[in-house]
Amino acid sequence: MKKKNDENVMAAGFALTGLSGGNAVMMTISNVLKGCGVGMAGSMALGMVGDTITYGKLKSGIDTVGMGNAGISATQKIGLGLGQAVFGWGLTAAGMDGTPDAQGIAQPESVTAAINFMYGWLPAVMAGVMFILFLLF
Repeated sequence: MKKKNDENVMAAGFALTGLSGGNAVMMTISNVLKGCGVGMAGSMALGMVGDTITYGKLKSGIDTVGMGNAGISATQKIGLGLGQAVFGWGLTAAGMDGTPDAQGIAQPESVTAAINFMYGWLPAVMAGVMFILFLLF
């Protein structure tokens, strides 16, 4: 049986998102694939934190369990907050205004384009940047 890895599952999800063209069924399937891929990678990454802390203790003799876990917790919180802020800034830059929505008036096309980019392509671009950074270290 051939092994399926998280990179292929996540890449398939990103590719399907880019090709879905607004089709709700394809978007749902792509979200499931991306979620499975990110979930597999995320669980592995959190497991590596403990291994890294143990390796640091073996090399330096200093036990930094609290500092290592606090560091990963802080970066997760900052990343989640910045992710939402960047999305809000992108919508603001695209001209999003909540008032027309309350009146049943559609948003400008620039807002729809910004949402499509930030939802479909920006995560794929960021995954590519992370991949390149992983190759450097």
